[in-house]
Amino acid sequence: MRAIRLACLCTSLVVGVAIGLAAGLARRSQPKPVAIATPLSPPSLVNTEAITTTLPDRPNKIASSALKQAEFAATLATLDSDACAELVEKWSRPMIISGIGEQRACVRLFRHWTQIDPERAAASLMEMRVSSVGFKRQFVHLAAEGWGAAAAYDPDVLSKSLPLLSKSTNRGTQKLAVEALFGGIEASDFAETVRRARALRGELPASLTKTAKIEDDDAAINEILTQWFRPYGISAQLPFTAKGNPLDIYRYATAEISDPRLKWRAKQLAFVQLAQLNPALAASVMEEVGAPESPEQKSELISMMAVEWCNRDTAAAMEWILDHSPDERKRLLSEVTKVGGSSLEPRQMAEIVQLIPKSEWPEGAVIGATQRWAMADPIAALDWFATQPEATDPKAVNAIVERLWFADWETTLQGIKRLSTLENFSASPDGPLADQLRMSIAWSARLPSQLAELTALRESLGDSDFASVLDISILQAQAWQDPLKAREALLLNSRLEGEARRETLERIAGSFHYNESLSDTLAWTKNLPEDDAAIVMGAALYGNLSRSPEQTIPVAMEWLNTLTEAEMGNRSVERVADRTVQSIISATGDRRIAADWAATGAPEQLRESAVGRAVQLWAASDPFAAAEWLSGLPAGSVGDEPVARLIDQIAWDPEQAFAWGTTITAPDLQAKKLGEIVDTWSVYAPEAVRNAIDASTLSPETKAALMQQTPGLDDE
Repeated sequence: MRAIRLACLCTSLVVGVAIGLAAGLARRSQPKPVAIATPLSPPSLVNTEAITTTLPDRPNKIASSALKQAEFAATLATLDSDACAELVEKWSRPMIISGIGEQRACVRLFRHWTQIDPERAAASLMEMRVSSVGFKRQFVHLAAEGWGAAAAYDPDVLSKSLPLLSKSTNRGTQKLAVEALFGGIEASDFAETVRRARALRGELPASLTKTAKIEDDDAAINEILTQWFRPYGISAQLPFTAKGNPLDIYRYATAEISDPRLKWRAKQLAFVQLAQLNPALAASVMEEVGAPESPEQKSELISMMAVEWCNRDTAAAMEWILDHSPDERKRLLSEVTKVGGSSLEPRQMAEIVQLIPKSEWPEGAVIGATQRWAMADPIAALDWFATQPEATDPKAVNAIVERLWFADWETTLQGIKRLSTLENFSASPDGPLADQLRMSIAWSARLPSQLAELTALRESLGDSDFASVLDISILQAQAWQDPLKAREALLLNSRLEGEARRETLERIAGSFHYNESLSDTLAWTKNLPEDDAAIVMGAALYGNLSRSPEQTIPVAMEWLNTLTEAEMGNRSVERVADRTVQSIISATGDRRIAADWAATGAPEQLRESAVGRAVQLWAASDPFAAAEWLSGLPAGSVGDEPVARLIDQIAWDPEQAFAWGTTITAPDLQAKKLGEIVDTWSVYAPEAVRNAIDASTLSPETKAALMQQTPGLDDE
């Protein structure tokens, strides 16, 4: 009977989705209905007169709208391999590609390049490095996705690319490309996708499947699921089109997948995709087919559906949530209202709170609703908050204002005006509110006219604490635009004192290098008091070492070696020494030169930190050379930090890491690093750990402690 029901549900899915969406959108009272699926305009509908062969130097100039993406696709089709290479070189410079439109454009660009010149595109991809920064938002991830889509679609492209992938030693990008290849498979349904994945796996060299850890059919299925899984809760921002019928995935998992964990993951994907199309139908299907069996898995799945449903029909979703048991209601309401965890439209957050009986409100629901709503409409959000009981609680008020973030300049100015009239909150120049406003204003107030508006508002506030907070924000924004005016404004400001003034001085000095030469900044420091000059020098050198390392390195070295004992305590000094090490590597490409300077040229008080930074950067690419160099230094000459950083980089070789850990002289640091090594190593090689501890020169007490802290090592 269950199979018959499932078949009927599969057959009626399209009709059900259409009816569910129509009903949900009709009920929804939001001013901006959520788009469930927005197909790209076909190239034939694009205004061909607007197409040029000139594309922007940065992908963030390309909007995510369907029309703009279609125009970009039509322009892209006119580019040859040289033009693609030039554009890739420019677009790959930003560390993170954050916008949806620019991410799509980057994928399209690399797919087109791969289609017209597979060898050159693959060679370029293999030269890119994967960093731990910006998870899946680096250009290399998007390039791999574009390559994978082209190679999975065209066997000729794949055959021309594979030799370049196979001989590459860039394992991180190699793995990324193979994973993207499985994600690029396009088929009529999930079963056909799996069939093609199996065939594709058979075509790949064993070295590549081993690198990507896709060495059997279950691993191939798992990779498809990974690529198909779309994080829930972002439907308000992105259109979504399921890959075929989501219930095909469920049906395949039920009949064909034997591994329990993989079976559940496939079923979960089916329900998540169905929930992203029509959460009401997903909830009904889940009840019909009785999935999942695990209470934890069911709770997780219901939470996903709740967020998706709220994105489409808040009132209906709240009715569904409140129909659950008290414990389930509490968890679901927390999920959809938690601060920063949900991607609901800001107004929906406020609507949700209004639909929930006061006795059911999760902790922090009002604060979360206000913060998200204020991003788009701060006046309406703060006016609404003022009517809530939390508005009389200073702690709740401060919790809101300290985490506010505004979307653009207009909302920033509106929000600041409304904040200045909000009761029951305190503003401190060195508090979290100052940091939040400083960042909001620095990023949104880019024109002199905008700063003039803000300055006029600030003058109307008198000598309040809030006015002092605005002083800091205005100075920071001025430093980005006109360093000279920022300096003049700081000298004339009599309200900033003590630590708040020192922090402000350091922040604005750290921004000067964007619009001012280092020599101009240094000339200004000659007229400053000694303490202020040290603050400015540290901040200015730190920024310029990244921007122009060749010119700044000699100045930084000279400055570091002229500091007095007292000046060494300035917090910016160590940062400059560490950045000098990094800049030497950038300028020379030789990590040994940087390490030698750190060990012999850096001031003695900074030597341990500087050598530690040099060893960390060196060991990341060549741990053996870094270890050999470090072992050649006189014992104790550079302290324990370099050894600790080396251990972090060679943790994959626990035997060597343990040997280095025994050379650390500080007891607490030694215990920490050896404990980390033993904890990991003992999981798969407890006897090797025991032998290493027994053979070491560690004290009996240290040996006993290491044995006791890890289960299984202290049995004998």
